[in-house]
Amino acid sequence: MSDSTGQNAGSIFVPPNPYNLSGAQPTGARGQDERVHLTKDEKLVIIHLCLLYAPEYSVPSGQGEFWKKVARLASQQLGRPVKNPSQMMRKMRDDYVILMASRSREMGTAQPDGEYEQSMEKWKHRVDSSGDGRGSVKPAIASSESAEVDKVQSEIHHHNMISTLSGKQTFEEALASLPDSGTGSAPIASSPVGSPAIVLSKSKAKEKKVEGLKEKRRKIQDQGKHLDEEIAAENIGLTKVLDKNADGLLAQGGNKGQKREEELLVQIDSEVGSEVIGQVTSIARRMDRMEEKQEEIDKTLVQV
Repeated sequence: MSDSTGQNAGSIFVPPNPYNLSGAQPTGARGQDERVHLTKDEKLVIIHLCLLYAPEYSVPSGQGEFWKKVARLASQQLGRPVKNPSQMMRKMRDDYVILMASRSREMGTAQPDGEYEQSMEKWKHRVDSSGDGRGSVKPAIASSESAEVDKVQSEIHHHNMISTLSGKQTFEEALASLPDSGTGSAPIASSPVGSPAIVLSKSKAKEKKVEGLKEKRRKIQDQGKHLDEEIAAENIGLTKVLDKNADGLLAQGGNKGQKREEELLVQIDSEVGSEVIGQVTSIARRMDRMEEKQEEIDKTLVQV
């Protein structure tokens, strides 16, 4: 139910002609509020647009142009006017903050659940780090690669969401309406059977490569933990072997009274030394190989 200001979770409050990009005039009485109700999926499309062009939002002087671009692209892709995304996103962000605070009080923790909340969390972080009067005045600090990966992920989510909207533009039309975002993305290509396919950009290829290297590093770390456990177990076994042989030889020498301590140590080394050396050498080689793999992956990640 709408309140007196016309702001509710399921609608966009549009004051008289703020971002009227189409040039059309309201059909109602002069001064009458115009509300455009959007579904959750349609709101998610707008959130993804905001995340996709978030670097432009981070510049205070460019926020006006940023919201105009979001309004224009959202209107094109949803097939109806979206005239004030700034106010809608502000209201959605406030509602999300309230929801997380309530969830934290009730459950002791608050984690974003589902794509909508995860996307809102990303947008909240962007706003909080952009110095727009609602969060930190310090600009967001992130590596260029991290920002590029975030943008590619937002682009992928955005395209996927558009494809699920029935009764709107086709998938190809919606993607074609997106201007070049400067990421080096290739144009839309059609597969042999006519279904749309996106040619992987360099950014996406880099993201896949980074994720693959990280996965390899995680596997090596897991192997390292397993090797540590094996080494500990083998050390226990070796200790038992040494203790057993030493006790037996010492008893033998003590009974016969013929062997000194130095001779017993030589015999211990002769009988069990080769086995011990072989096991220790095998362990050392495995550790060296794993360290070499780890160093190689770390160097590759730095170069990427």
